[in-house]
Amino acid sequence: MVSEKTLKQWKAWFVEERGVEPTIANGLGRDVADNENLQRLWLSSDGKPEPGIPPVRGKVWFGRGKGRKPSRGLLLLCGEEVSPLVLTLPNRGKQDGGRDGSSKPKSAPLKPPFQWRCRRCGEGFTAYNPKIHCGRSPRQLAPVSEEGKAWFESYLSKTEWKYVPHQEAVGKLDYILNDAEANEVVNKAGESLEAILQGADLQVPEHFELYNVQTDNLRVSDLKERSKFASVLKKIVGWRKRKMKPKRSAPLGDIEKGHIFDELLTNTFSNLNTDSWSKGSRVSFHSDELGVTVAGTPDLGFMGIPVETKTSNILPCDPDVSKKMRMFRKKWHHNYTKQVALYLQGSENDWMMLLIISRTTGSFTVVPMTDGAIYPLRDEWRSWLEDSKIAEGLEAYKRDLAEEE
Repeated sequence: MVSEKTLKQWKAWFVEERGVEPTIANGLGRDVADNENLQRLWLSSDGKPEPGIPPVRGKVWFGRGKGRKPSRGLLLLCGEEVSPLVLTLPNRGKQDGGRDGSSKPKSAPLKPPFQWRCRRCGEGFTAYNPKIHCGRSPRQLAPVSEEGKAWFESYLSKTEWKYVPHQEAVGKLDYILNDAEANEVVNKAGESLEAILQGADLQVPEHFELYNVQTDNLRVSDLKERSKFASVLKKIVGWRKRKMKPKRSAPLGDIEKGHIFDELLTNTFSNLNTDSWSKGSRVSFHSDELGVTVAGTPDLGFMGIPVETKTSNILPCDPDVSKKMRMFRKKWHHNYTKQVALYLQGSENDWMMLLIISRTTGSFTVVPMTDGAIYPLRDEWRSWLEDSKIAEGLEAYKRDLAEEE
């Protein structure tokens, strides 16, 4: 027996060998396309092990009764009165916590020479190390993984892009602007984007831009969470004294999907002949509490208003989301609203748009946002300085900046 087949082939095998149509119990943490390869794991109840098929390690199920679920990292094809067929993602290497002894890697290795793209002109090139282009260090690129391609091809083939007004999509959440004029603008943006996406010949990108934590200057994203801020401050003075190193791995899973979406939108909008949509413009602002200036770039602009793009497994309006709403609300408060508030400090606009796309349904919404999250964030910044290590790291960073002037 071949130990690796597509999900469609395994379903056909199950019908032929077990005599029943299978139901799927998915513990992989994401949907699997019919054309995606899965590897079989051998159960002791399957009899004498066949060569080349690794055994299941640990439990196949956890929990009991109606509440039981497949162990993390496993996809089970099940039928009444027959043993389940245990499948997992192929080539999983070292275990990273899966109960079955298989693993779900968080990253894929990159080999030199690496791919790069200029932040300003968009020109791509190959080099072993980053080279200054148009006066700025370039962004490193990573190839879209086979897993990412399979998922995204399946997603694009079955997705009907649909704009959902934010009142229906997310309901009443903190820092949403309640203004008739703003609602009219975001509806125009949503309807325009729906027409663009439905009419475009969308292709899975070949590459996406990598995020590199190594930096010469504090960024907008560094000010959202205390742990991130402390981690960067601990290393940034050392980073500034040496050349930036290329990343040697690229993310997989939901992080890669988010990057693929960003690249898809970048490619789509870069080829548009429209006066309404544009690339995002770089913004910077000074934090009086911390005494530093940070910068960042929203993803897009619509009629001169900044637009930040986020992808989410679900929108609150998606079906069967009650169990996932806690995670959405957490991202809303700890990520979305803070990033919007930070961008608005460096913008001349009183409000901006948050574009949220569901990776499950293809539905999306455009939300008019205020910078209300900046006020509790400023209180957090003051409290961070009570930590002597953070305060010392911040002073070292400021001294290093002053020495350059």
